[in-house]
Amino acid sequence: MTVLSHICSSLKSLCVGNRRRRGGMGLWRSSDALESRQLMTVVMAGFMEVEPNNSMAQANEMVTIEPTLSSGISANLAGHIGHAGDNQDLFRLNLSENVINARVIFNHSIRQNLNMQLMNESGSVISSANRLSFGSKMLQAASLPAGTYYIRVFRSTSTAASQWSATLTGTRVGAPAAAPESPSSGIDVEPNNSRALAGSLGTLTPDVSTVVRGSLTGSDPEDWYRVPVDSSGALTIQLTGMTADLDLEVQDSNGATLRTSSNGSNDNETIALTGLSAGDYFIRIKRFLGASSNYTLTAVANSSASTPGTNTSMETALNLGSAAAGGSVTANGNLYGGAKWYRFQTGSSWNGTLTLGSVTGTPSQQSVRNLPAGTYYVSISSNLIGSNFIGQLYNSTGASLQTFTGAQSGETFRVAVAVQNVTPPTPVILSEQESNDSRWTATAFGALTAGTTAAARGSLSSRETDDWFKITLDGRSSLTVELSMENGSRGSTMNRLDRITHLQLTDQFGNVIADSSRNSTMAYRNNLRSVTKSSLAAGTYYLRVFRSSTGMASPYRLTVTPQAL
Repeated sequence: MTVLSHICSSLKSLCVGNRRRRGGMGLWRSSDALESRQLMTVVMAGFMEVEPNNSMAQANEMVTIEPTLSSGISANLAGHIGHAGDNQDLFRLNLSENVINARVIFNHSIRQNLNMQLMNESGSVISSANRLSFGSKMLQAASLPAGTYYIRVFRSTSTAASQWSATLTGTRVGAPAAAPESPSSGIDVEPNNSRALAGSLGTLTPDVSTVVRGSLTGSDPEDWYRVPVDSSGALTIQLTGMTADLDLEVQDSNGATLRTSSNGSNDNETIALTGLSAGDYFIRIKRFLGASSNYTLTAVANSSASTPGTNTSMETALNLGSAAAGGSVTANGNLYGGAKWYRFQTGSSWNGTLTLGSVTGTPSQQSVRNLPAGTYYVSISSNLIGSNFIGQLYNSTGASLQTFTGAQSGETFRVAVAVQNVTPPTPVILSEQESNDSRWTATAFGALTAGTTAAARGSLSSRETDDWFKITLDGRSSLTVELSMENGSRGSTMNRLDRITHLQLTDQFGNVIADSSRNSTMAYRNNLRSVTKSSLAAGTYYLRVFRSSTGMASPYRLTVTPQAL
């Protein structure tokens, strides 16, 4: 009965403020070791050490980490060092699965300098946190195979004494993969004002922005974040939305500074890194000369299709491969480092759909029509105010064929080109309709679709000097027009008037755009004349077949071929 009374008294002491430690020790002494340890474990499991735990043989057993549906592990532990003979606390950790990115972090509760070690089953030290300072510390282990480990907390000096608490975290290998997420967004969680307390950005989805919003003030001079990089080895960090001067820095897992960005005023800060080894990297945001400001931090783990610096020009365009009929090519990328370029190939004439937008937004689509087989290029940039992505489609010579846009939200985009077969258009064949000797009475070809071949047969009679034809382009196009003198093409000899018959292209007002007679290299004895324009807007145009003299008939064939841009 006396023992039971003592136990109850100790339990009461355990629950009241500063006396809880003394009550706990009283509870330990109140009965035989086995019974009191069992009771103490029930009362304080997962929170407080159970003395004695001053050696590996006496180490407190932590809860065994078993497989769960979650990929993360987490456990709390706490204790007190400072009584006579109590120089260290040890805890035993049993892992049934491999764990990566393990960390044990001292919380803010320590009052004097204590150190920490992570040891394997044989007692060899794997990682240490032995800095000569109070407050938060962290030890890390990149990989822990399944097995038994020990966490040791010990004095750094013979007089150090303090309560302490710590948190163990890590990621199980082989855990069920989470469904792909939209770009994550959050608010920084304090305290994260040291490398040891760096907030984790978690595993980044390739080419998807992870966004965190935070602030730095007089009492919070810097923020730290930890970000893992996989074997792709590319990372882009951007700091935006400041009202004062904040600077950006990235360190490796050993604390070495890899890159800094320290633009003036409230300018954005950007760091793009490639060729990184797999592992954890640390982002440091700091004030310049006492500046205080909110900020937005954006982190992107770049895939091979968006690695900074690899596809920033037509010459270095990333090859997306061939697009067969009914198929498509797609790329995710970002605008860190400037516009991005891609190329693809088609094996036949094609119609298509160009799609562009932010990775998580609603994309915009635009059609292209009647393009020949070949190699094409796509560039993605942004307008000046950052509200739209701007796409350009080019042919293999670099001529711009079409502009397309998509709403911009952040720097990360997705572009796609879907390809469909083209049914060759039916050629337009007609004959001139007299009298067509002026622009107002021109014979009409009608509206011409890009890729259509239109032809007309006609003749300048012995009394005529001009025949006119009207064409209408239904989209921006290049245009080739050929005039073939029939006398020469039939094997007969061209007459003297055939040789001075030429071709003009004019706009809707009759202004001459191209003239075959101005081509000094034209062999007038040849039966073929031609004019070409690389770019014409949609609209109405006129073709004029003309000569300067009369007296003989000059039969001809006129061929018109527009190609879409």
